[in-house]
Amino acid sequence: PVPVGSSAFTSVSTLSVSGTKVVAGVLRSLVVFDVSNPSSPQPVGGYSTRDYMVGVELFGSVAVVTTIPIFLSNLTMQTYDVRDASSPQELGSLLVNDYRVPAEFLALSGTTAYLPFLNEDFGGFQTVSVSDPSNPTVLGAYKVNPMFAYRSIALHGTTVYATRPDGGMDIIDASVPSSPSLLGTFQYNDTYLHGVTVNNGFAYSITTGGSNTTLCIVDVHHPQSPTLFTTSEDLPCEHAVYVDSSATSIAIHRTTVYYSCEGTFGIIDIKDASSPSPQLLGEYTAQVF
Repeated sequence: PVPVGSSAFTSVSTLSVSGTKVVAGVLRSLVVFDVSNPSSPQPVGGYSTRDYMVGVELFGSVAVVTTIPIFLSNLTMQTYDVRDASSPQELGSLLVNDYRVPAEFLALSGTTAYLPFLNEDFGGFQTVSVSDPSNPTVLGAYKVNPMFAYRSIALHGTTVYATRPDGGMDIIDASVPSSPSLLGTFQYNDTYLHGVTVNNGFAYSITTGGSNTTLCIVDVHHPQSPTLFTTSEDLPCEHAVYVDSSATSIAIHRTTVYYSCEGTFGIIDIKDASSPSPQLLGEYTAQVF
């Protein structure tokens, strides 16, 4: 795929999809892509953020974004109106003091956002209400040992799927956002699981280890006992300059998986959800200047 426009991207670090619209984080910019033709995603608009974009989720015409300074100090949540894809507008923001985020991700269920965090004492995720996009409000937090601070989280219904730095995934009941509880765990191997999304009883995550990058599919029909379903062949993952190796995100729409991996934005066809056969449809490799 070849992008149309004057923007030159050095990194696609995070993304979210809604219909034929993908909102992606490109360093200190929010970029909106038209993916009506999956083999050729086209950038159609953008907005310059104050700090580096590390997470994005969409609900309706609102994009919930997390940004962090280059020195990885405090996280900021921002909300944007992307109704007009060619001209996104900032709505509100929230400074999350005393937290450092180890992941490039957040998850959204209705108007509640779930943010991975890490400080000296705990890792886990924080819950934030965005029912009023102009005034995000902290609700509570779920805490774990900082050694297993989550790299990414996803939501399906009231269940949280969180990947750990040891190649594992925790499945958590979040029906009460202020007091979540652990349901089950999955251990892949010592390869990092980056990014996670859930659809039709399967969890999808991008794995990176050594020179290999693959799509890992986990059967989570029974959250108390998740099992590995299948993995893809090696996927494109272009190493871009000044980009952390964990700059990976994933999203799904119907039978298509969208992923970002350092300098690459790829699209995978998973066809039948009951018997996925991952096949790369197209990719866009960032231009580095």
